[in-house]
Amino acid sequence: VILSCHHDSNFAFPIVNRFGAGFGIFMAVVVLSSALLTVLTFLRVLFSLTGPEDLAAGYERLALHFLVLLAATVPFQLYTFLRVLSDDPVLGANDNLSGVANCLLLAEHLSRPEARPRRTSVWLVSFGCEECGIRGSKRFIERHREEIRGAHVLNLDMVGGKGTRLQVVTREERNLIRLSPAMVQLVEEAAGEAGIPLQKGPIIAFTDAMAFATKGIQATTLMALDEKGMVDTYHSVEDRPEHLDDNLLFDSYRLCLAFLKHIDARS
Repeated sequence: VILSCHHDSNFAFPIVNRFGAGFGIFMAVVVLSSALLTVLTFLRVLFSLTGPEDLAAGYERLALHFLVLLAATVPFQLYTFLRVLSDDPVLGANDNLSGVANCLLLAEHLSRPEARPRRTSVWLVSFGCEECGIRGSKRFIERHREEIRGAHVLNLDMVGGKGTRLQVVTREERNLIRLSPAMVQLVEEAAGEAGIPLQKGPIIAFTDAMAFATKGIQATTLMALDEKGMVDTYHSVEDRPEHLDDNLLFDSYRLCLAFLKHIDARS
């Protein structure tokens, strides 16, 4: 079993702090505009080389309307580009020192021989460079690929925000990446045995679990989100210790212990 977290933090995201989950609309406009421009360029070249004159002329009129529409999104795109990232550093109490605190407490607990699982080896890992593209976990997998081929990975990310509930993640990156259904079920079973409330569902962002899932290693992430699937202090200068829920942090710790016990009983 690998219990993981990441210890790096990001700069504040003003657009996310202002619009919450609505920031996805801004990103969608940028992505769709770029995709549409690419398609229009391809069709323009294709019709100019192979298309009949009347079809090419019809395309020119259609393309003109789309280009006007794209031009109208330029201020929108500029605002998104300028407000996605700021120069304000984030302390990262929840994202993700909450995960680090869990791993440190688990390490202290498991340092006692009588507390260790009998049939299961446990790795506690904290990755760097998660915020800039899960680079730390990718390098970890490259280095230890053969050793962790059959591992069960439970990643801890943002597990302590006030006003949130624990959630086991089923999909990441706007539903594009599916995490391990078997792992999700194991975490749900462990939560049930420990009497810990747990919901499940997708998230729009990514975590280090995605690095493992894309390499065929069973992985999921434990996270705590509000009813909108967000965290108020996400990538915000307000991500400070006073905005953490101690009871939720302890529940995430208890769930990790229950998960280890559950896995060891199945071994």
